[in-house]
Amino acid sequence: MLEPGETVFVEWDARDDGSIVEHRLFYSPGLNYQPENAILITAGIAGTQRSYQWTVPDVGPLLSSPETNLYVVAIDDAGQEGWDRHAYVIPDNDRPGEVTISGPSAGASYLAGDFIPFTYESSGFTDGYFALFNAALVLENDDAWEFGFGSGIPDGFFAPCVSTDAARVVVIAQGTYNIQKHFFSEVFTIRPDPRIGDAPPAITMLSPLDGQSFAGTVPISWSASDDLGIREIKIYASTNQGRSWQRVVTELPGPATSYVWRPVADVAAADVRVKVVAVDTRFQNTSDGRDRVISILPGSGGPCPADWNDSGSVTGADITAFLQDWFADIAGGTSLADFNNSGSTTSADITAFLSAWFTALASGC
Repeated sequence: MLEPGETVFVEWDARDDGSIVEHRLFYSPGLNYQPENAILITAGIAGTQRSYQWTVPDVGPLLSSPETNLYVVAIDDAGQEGWDRHAYVIPDNDRPGEVTISGPSAGASYLAGDFIPFTYESSGFTDGYFALFNAALVLENDDAWEFGFGSGIPDGFFAPCVSTDAARVVVIAQGTYNIQKHFFSEVFTIRPDPRIGDAPPAITMLSPLDGQSFAGTVPISWSASDDLGIREIKIYASTNQGRSWQRVVTELPGPATSYVWRPVADVAAADVRVKVVAVDTRFQNTSDGRDRVISILPGSGGPCPADWNDSGSVTGADITAFLQDWFADIAGGTSLADFNNSGSTTSADITAFLSAWFTALASGC
């Protein structure tokens, strides 16, 4: 879900056997799955850029689908195009009506199978657009909204077999397609019965700190542990005071302890939340940082050339990935590893890459 007027950081990954010279962004409300029929957001984004600050438009009431598609198009040095899209709900929510939720309380903790009390009261829905109320269990750290309450919301529900510290209930006043208003409960925890004998992971976000400001790069660091091991680390950001969260990166290796986020901002974003999530080998998750507020100032950190595998940090794995591409170039005549942009892949590219790699380690790139 993206809300009208919200400023979000659109991020993507793109690669080419030659070079990417430009990116373009489009959006299309309703049932349209081709960027050539969509509305241009911006063109001329640098080929090296992988982030763009977008103010979500008010798309009004949609007549064919609740979703709006967002497209990123990459154009290479031969004029060829590749694209990808992601669908979001941009609700038409500038209509009267409020919902007050009672329970679960902030910080409450439940075991799988416990009954979780939950009621709501609605008022002011007078324009006739909202035909029903629905509800979902929001599992923030799993990118999941679990529906199943139906149109008749009960006085509570039984906690499912999940393990998370970032569960919420959302009540949705639902009209036609994207005519929706969302109302969220406080955040609560669901854990398995302790007799299972597997503790959830622990994680502490070390940086950024509350109140800090950044331009171009946001260094994120954390400490995580688990009795059986960490499967992956995920990072999310919110630009609407934590109502919804967008992925920054997922599937960072369990031993990782840092990541450099590179949001590109044209205007200052005064209230940005970042949280880190640890997922253990049994998919239990724990997060930290959701209540810290940072500011993103105008500026571009650009991509880090030494982060060859796009992991968000510079490690020995980047040398391995670069050399794999270098040998592939030598064998196949491609130019993936033409690091010094000479037009061909030679041993000079290894020297240039290693110089950039050591510089990146020293400078924090």
